[in-house]
Parts: sequence; structure tokens; C-alpha cells
Amino acid sequence: MTPDIFSKQELPTAPLLFLAPMEGVTSYEFRETLCAFAPPDFVATEFIRITGERHTVRSLRRHNQSRLQIQFMAADEKVLQKSILHLKTKGTLKDTDWLDLNVGCPSRRVNSRGAGAALLLEPARLLSFLHSLRSVHPGPLSMKTRIGYQGDEDFPALLNHLSDAPIDFITIHARSKCAHYSGPIHYDCLRLAVETLPFPVIGNGDIWSREDAQAMIDATGVRGLMCGRGVIRNPFLFREIRGGAQPTRQELARFLFSLLTAFQAAPRRYVGRFKEFAGWFSQNELIGRPYFELVKRLESLSDVEEASRAYFKEGVTRSSKKRLSAEEEGFYG
Repeated sequence: MTPDIFSKQELPTAPLLFLAPMEGVTSYEFRETLCAFAPPDFVATEFIRITGERHTVRSLRRHNQSRLQIQFMAADEKVLQKSILHLKTKGTLKDTDWLDLNVGCPSRRVNSRGAGAALLLEPARLLSFLHSLRSVHPGPLSMKTRIGYQGDEDFPALLNHLSDAPIDFITIHARSKCAHYSGPIHYDCLRLAVETLPFPVIGNGDIWSREDAQAMIDATGVRGLMCGRGVIRNPFLFREIRGGAQPTRQELARFLFSLLTAFQAAPRRYVGRFKEFAGWFSQNELIGRPYFELVKRLESLSDVEEASRAYFKEGVTRSSKKRLSAEEEGFYG
């Protein structure tokens, strides 16, 4: 059997673990904080929407603990092709980078412009898109997609087209575009993709726990897993999937304060991004919805930090019913 891209890179046999690209969340600061606590094999950028041949992209900051997957979105294959060449000329991109094409975004605005999941409506055009990318990028190339636009009826035909795609692997969110992020995950489609395609398949969708991860692997045989919302709710999810312990409340608090510190040091003060994170993070039962209610109207990261220290210090005091240790006093405030 010919070694796949992951074997050539001497990556684990299974399961490979990926952080999903999430707009408004997977900035460098979030990725780097995650890598410091519970790194996956790959972390993905937010999708980079290409609108011109000389599109400007801020310097792509890579990580020591995890490989960086750089995701692009575009409606015109020639524009994307020339833009990638331009970014390589400037030194922003390298031939060895892991590039990914977004074919799964369900946004109505994105789809109305012919990008994202809209490419699923024209499989021949999608295949041409991928060949166009391969012509300018000799390094690892992949795509992230869904099982169809309206439903999964055309998925077998899509797989026939993709069997000739010049990519190294594919990530499949096992829902249609129209299902957005609700409804069942179609394990049968993932299994069919694994059995049909000549390259590895990464499964994506509703992986909230170690049990969810194992269920997808057992039912489909995918080579790896991509997790998104589950990692925002529990930044230690990748550790759990690998057999590690569930996080304590103090570990979750340490992650939160590390992320706050990273945002405070960033050129932009990401108070809006932090609130996006906090909305999901507060769904963790060890954190609680009151945390999001506390910070959602605050206007600065310094206010968020002060409120957060009070929130977690109070929670420790209530749960332990004892005085904080000197270490805890220093950590919480």
C-alpha cells in the first residue's frame, strides 16, 4: 500500500486530531493557548476569504506543538491560484505549508457568491478548482466539505468526482449545507467515503466528548477527527480523546486566564472574540452560564479579567468551604 501523506510525515496512525477552522475563534492567540495546554496534531486558521489576485494576508504565525492548516475560501479558481502565487512570492506562504480549500461553509452570504458549500452544486467545477490549486502548490493539499448541499442524495456521485481529486486528504462534516449544525451526523456517509476515496478521510461533526470521538471512529473507520465547538466548550477535549483526564475547574480557569493574557498582548484587543469564546466555554458544566452573563456586556479585557477573577475565586470558596491556599490566592486574584 502506498504511504499516505500522514505516514510520510511520520504522524500517528490513528486517530489524528485536528482543531477546526472557526471564524472569530481560531486566531493565533487561541491556537497558541490551546497548544500550550492540550495540543492536537493540527490547528487550522480561520478561513481566509480571497477576493483578489494580490490579496493581502497578515503574516501567518505557525506553532511549535501542532502543524498549521491554512484554509482558503474563494469563488474564482484563477483568482485563488494567482493569489497563492502572489503570497508565495511575498514569502507569506511556503511550498511545504498545509493548504485547505473550504467547501463546507453554510453561510447564505458566502454561498450566494459561489464560495463555500456552493461549490458542491458543481462537482466538475470543484474538481477543476482543486487541480488549479495543485498546479501552484506541491505541498500538502486538502479540502473540508459537507455531504451535500440540500441533503446526502448526491453524495455517492460527489465521491466519484473526488476520487480523481489531486488532494492528500479530505475532511467531511457529516451533514449537508442546509442542515447547518443541527440534525443527525451521517456516519454511513463517512463510512462510504472511507471505503471509496483513495486518500484518508477525517471525520467532523458533533464531537463533544471522548465517547463521541470513539463512536465516530468505530462506526466509520476515519483516519482522524476534527473538533470545533467541542474544543471551545472544553479546551482539554483532545487530551480526553487521547485517554487523559477530564479537566478540573482550576485547569479550565488557567486556560481562560492564559487566553485573556494572549488577547491583551495582541495588536488588537479582542474583547469581542473573548465573548464569542466565553459563550461556548460557559456551557461547560464546571463553568456555568452565569459566567457568560457576567462578561457579555463588559467593554474591555481588563474589566473581563477583573470579573473573571472574582467569579472563579467565589466559585472555589463556595465549593471548598475553606480558605484558599496561598497558591490559589495568587492565581485567582
